[in-house]
Amino acid sequence: WKSKGYASGYEVMSKAVTDSLAKVTKGEQVTIVTDASSCSGGLTELLASQPHLRVVDSIQYVEENILSKLSITKVRSVALHPTCSTTSMGINSSLTNLAKAIADEVFIPENWGCCAFAGDRGLTFPELTASATQEQANEIKAREDSFHISANRTCEIGMSKATGKKYRHILEVLEDMATS
Repeated sequence: WKSKGYASGYEVMSKAVTDSLAKVTKGEQVTIVTDASSCSGGLTELLASQPHLRVVDSIQYVEENILSKLSITKVRSVALHPTCSTTSMGINSSLTNLAKAIADEVFIPENWGCCAFAGDRGLTFPELTASATQEQANEIKAREDSFHISANRTCEIGMSKATGKKYRHILEVLEDMATS
């Protein structure tokens, strides 16, 4: 809503979310874990005035609470696409640490930048994503990595379209590589 400039829709949805959370949490301390970095960033901003509600991105939660308990079979290399949201929230280190748990080499393109998928804008204007990702896509296409990973589904769609490689959420790959 907000990123598209729909201020009134954003206000309606913000109120619906905060009202629902108030009803469910009843003012108690609660940690809310989200699995899309853009949602984590948006909720953190939305709930800033409610200190009893702590928003944690799933990659940060897994790094802090689960990673040390896993046995993981590593692959040679992964290509990692940090998202705008993981960057603005300051959690790229968590993303990179999870990637290092999966692979011996973590490749982030020298020309890494925003994929410009912007929610669903990349579906409507694919040329936007193609232009924004051209240099990093060329770097990715020149490599053979075992996995291509990120932390937000729309970024994964955009990067998959740009590179011709299948991008997946880092936690999906981590789950596949973890052994019991």
